[in-house]
Amino acid sequence: KSLIQDEMVEEVDPQGLIQFLVDKLKPEENVAAALRRMRAAKAPKEEFDAITEAADKLLASGYHSVFSDPRDKIQTKLKIDLQEAEDDGRYWEYKCEANEASVPALEPRKMSTKALRAFLDQQGVSYQGIVEKDDLEAKAQQTLSRMRNQ
Repeated sequence: KSLIQDEMVEEVDPQGLIQFLVDKLKPEENVAAALRRMRAAKAPKEEFDAITEAADKLLASGYHSVFSDPRDKIQTKLKIDLQEAEDDGRYWEYKCEANEASVPALEPRKMSTKALRAFLDQQGVSYQGIVEKDDLEAKAQQTLSRMRNQ
């Protein structure tokens, strides 16, 4: 028999926990400071435990800075319900086609070394180790060909 006991997995409502913490914290206060304040003020143990448990659950669910983030930052984690836009019946269709017209009409042989490097940088193509202009021209021509064939 396994040493690990089967535990019921409790579903965590991060938005509810965040809202609970926002309601309990003072402005600019983080969870750790709130717990210190409550300990010093001898607040009811149930309230102290509730804040600790909420922060622990958020920590376990991946919010690693829950104890140190101030209330304002915790509040930004709340999902804002956006009002739905009215449906006016129009539908938008977006298309992106790479065709001959979308490829720049460049002639690498007529470009300066600086312009060739700028073009390759713009396309995200590395030219590291290439020092000769002829080689840069060939690389730019190869890039243009690939762009036209996509």
